[in-house]
Amino acid sequence: MILVLERGTSQTEVDKILAELERRGLEGRALTCGEKNLIHVIAGRTRLARPLLRMDGVQGLVPTSGPRIRVQGRRFYPYHFIGWFAACLLVSGLLVLLAGFFPPGVGAGIDMSARPEVIAAPWYLRPFQGLMELFPANLLGIGWVAVLALVVAGFCLPFLDRTEGPGFAGRWPALLLGFGLIAGAVLFALGVAS
Repeated sequence: MILVLERGTSQTEVDKILAELERRGLEGRALTCGEKNLIHVIAGRTRLARPLLRMDGVQGLVPTSGPRIRVQGRRFYPYHFIGWFAACLLVSGLLVLLAGFFPPGVGAGIDMSARPEVIAAPWYLRPFQGLMELFPANLLGIGWVAVLALVVAGFCLPFLDRTEGPGFAGRWPALLLGFGLIAGAVLFALGVAS
């Protein structure tokens, strides 16, 4: 915190303000900026300096970042989450605003005799949809078991790889299985395998 003193403050008044700061448990140093005298509070609880505004010669207070923020920076918690929450709130507000101004289907005529169009699955669900279509529907949900087994295998793949060393020479079974999963997902997503 910086105490801004009035123009023409004498050295005795500055010393008196510094003594009052010290009496309140604060440490400060006198600075000169052009014609104005300043006192920079460098140690102690800076809120204790607020009553000094009533003293003669003190024109105002300028808050500055505390010594912890200057030395260590902002703490991860809670500032990181507050920043992400604010960003999510802004993006959500922007999406609601865009949806309000440009809703889908506004102005389109309704044809009661036309069949409703089939909504395609999103790209990230197409591999699972293609895998489900490989199995007949009457096999007691074996398609769901296959999808679940595939997801579990994908998550467990790093734990199943027990080879030693940094090279790829001993890892060919795990690499082959991983590339096979990726190739199958791409083929199902593109609709080649369905």
